[in-house]
Amino acid sequence: MFARATRARGRIRVETGEDLGRRSDVDHVALDAKEDITTFRAVAAAGQKAVQDGGGHGEDIEFAEVHDCFTIAEIIATEDLGFVGKGEGGPYAASGATCLKGSRPVNTSEA
Repeated sequence: MFARATRARGRIRVETGEDLGRRSDVDHVALDAKEDITTFRAVAAAGQKAVQDGGGHGEDIEFAEVHDCFTIAEIIATEDLGFVGKGEGGPYAASGATCLKGSRPVNTSEA
């Protein structure tokens, strides 16, 4: 994160933590090649691998940075990561849980 010191002073608190795991995986991009268009196999697999690498559990994931080319992509990703059950990602995001100060921030880089 970059900001002028005069602007950031008193506004930004940085805490460091332990990186328990990070992973990536690949999947079909074309919807017609996917077995199920309501899931991203690569997200689910990468999430499981990252948690296993860190020796933790799914509930140990405090935040996530996922590819969100469309709004629905973040919603599906939160479901595939196990933050919520299938079909619950939209209301979860609408509740503010995935916002910067939410219970599990998602895509806080705004990239």
